[in-house]
Amino acid sequence: MNCAWDTARKDIEKYPTVQAAYQNECEKVTDLAESVLIGRIKDKDSSAAKWWLTRKGIERGFGEKRDITSGGKPLDPAATQIIVREYFDDADAESD
Repeated sequence: MNCAWDTARKDIEKYPTVQAAYQNECEKVTDLAESVLIGRIKDKDSSAAKWWLTRKGIERGFGEKRDITSGGKPLDPAATQIIVREYFDDADAESD
């Protein structure tokens, strides 16, 4: 676009065609990063393979699957902080 980032950001927010073009460019970078990772896996890089499996192989039993919903709805971060704080407060009280 040959303009300052602030101008481009405003155009991205304002014009759906500019937003689509920006998203396409971001996807190209993601595709490139993914192809590098796949290349490392093909070269038998076990660290890259483990990284992939923990993120993309969850349905096959790899990694840790975490459900952070309540009844199918995302948890309220404020409520989650209260629950965690209460848990640790209770744990501290038990250790005294």
